[in-house]
Parts: sequence; C-alpha cells; structure tokens
Amino acid sequence: RARLVATLFELGGRGLTRSTSIGLRARGLVIGIRPRFSEVASGQSISFDVVGLEQDGNLAAGKRLRWTLIRERRQYHWEQVGRNWEYRVSIHSSEVDNGQLTTSQAPVSLTTEIDWGWYRLEVYDPQSEAASSHRFRAGWWAVSEDTDSPDRVLIGLDANSYLPGSTARIRIE
Repeated sequence: RARLVATLFELGGRGLTRSTSIGLRARGLVIGIRPRFSEVASGQSISFDVVGLEQDGNLAAGKRLRWTLIRERRQYHWEQVGRNWEYRVSIHSSEVDNGQLTTSQAPVSLTTEIDWGWYRLEVYDPQSEAASSHRFRAGWWAVSEDTDSPDRVLIGLDANSYLPGSTARIRIE
C-alpha cells in the first residue's frame, strides 16, 4: 500500500492536510531496507537489513544488488518575492560509500561507517531497475524533525548524557 499525504496552505500559513491509501501491485522485484538502529552518533558503524521480494511476496534469493551511501548537505537560499522573503532548499549529494550484495532466503546485513550529517542509502537492481532508498541522520541532534526549516540551528553533542565535571563536545552547524 502507498500512503499519500497532501497539505494545502492558506495565505496565513495554516495548512489543511488530508491523506489516503492506495493498493499497489508490484511488477517484479521489490527491495526492502530496514535500519538496525534508531539513533546513531557520528563515527559509528550502522547496519541495515536488505531483502528482495518477488511479486508473490516470497524472498528472492540470488539477486545481485548494488548499494550507494550518499551524504546530503542542505543549503537554504533566501529570495524576496514581492514584499515577502521566501526560501528554497537545495540538497547537494555526494557519494560516501558503495558496494554489492546478493539476496538470500533471509535478510542480508549491510554495514558501513558514517560521520555527522544527513544520509540516504540507495539499493538497486541493475537488471530489473528496481530501487529503494532510506534517509537518516547521524549525530546527537537537538532540533525538531522539520528538516526544511532554515530558522533552526543544528546542534549536536558527542554523548547522550554527561557526568558532573565532564567535558561536552558540541557541534553547531
């Protein structure tokens, strides 16, 4: 199933949101990605489970998939439109790591190291052109999940908690 969500904003900035679900039928291989982490600090290894599914929902063994880990850097561009200031978000992508894996009758583990920032893992099958991706972030963050808001400062800490007298390393981006 696919869930579609649309928001219409009025001039005052309030939004009206509606959603609906649509049933989809796969036309071949479907790639599933499941992160094996919820939060991750920079400089750590991360792992994902990757599966290939056939049209009938059974695991597809023996499919040679390629994967690419991409770092995303967001840049905000301010422009004056009439009397109002508005912004656009540009995402600059750069490849950090890549590799290949072969699916089996169980999830295949994919492990890589990351640094502070926003990332996107893309897994694809060159033969069928099936693809899937997963976006995530690394670092201890102290901002909301709203990633496209230029009026917030990204703040990261090097640990979850500190003892009295400890030194905290703080990153402000």
